[in-house]
Amino acid sequence: MLISAAPGRWLKSWFCTRQLVRNLDRQPGQSFLWTPERRGEEASSWLLWRHRFEYLRRTAQRFPGLRCGFYVAEADVADSPTYERVILLPAVALLEAFGITVSLVSEPEHVEAGGFASFDRTPCATWFDGPDLCRVGTCMDRSPRAAVQDVGEEMSRHPMGAGQTSRHRLEATANCLNISWP
Repeated sequence: MLISAAPGRWLKSWFCTRQLVRNLDRQPGQSFLWTPERRGEEASSWLLWRHRFEYLRRTAQRFPGLRCGFYVAEADVADSPTYERVILLPAVALLEAFGITVSLVSEPEHVEAGGFASFDRTPCATWFDGPDLCRVGTCMDRSPRAAVQDVGEEMSRHPMGAGQTSRHRLEATANCLNISWP
């Protein structure tokens, strides 16, 4: 039996976040998250799914200074209706409210990485990246490990929507998404 797209995404996300939260105390060092959601409909899961909220709360408590990257291409912004871009902004604001610094990254090769959490640049879990439910663990082949390092470096070098404070990052994100800011 095949699961339709939305329940499948929920199940993958629920399973991976559950595994990550269970193992947070075993994770060393600094961490960052990468999410493949690039439109409002996809990013709304951060706002609607309770397990994601709990995951953000617990992860932000465990890793002060946590960073999260979103892939946002200029072409996607140009092609997206306003409501899609507007929904993406509160998802970014939610992460920032937990003290998670959000970076927008525009390099298209990072989209293929799927979503993941990285602890000391070691992939801990990936989801949304194909027919598998989720990959959890640290014994992944070179390809995901390289993707994690590339995304982390890109987030540090060329973040779109960069700023010193959450307010500045949200305003810059709104500008990147072509949303008027009060």
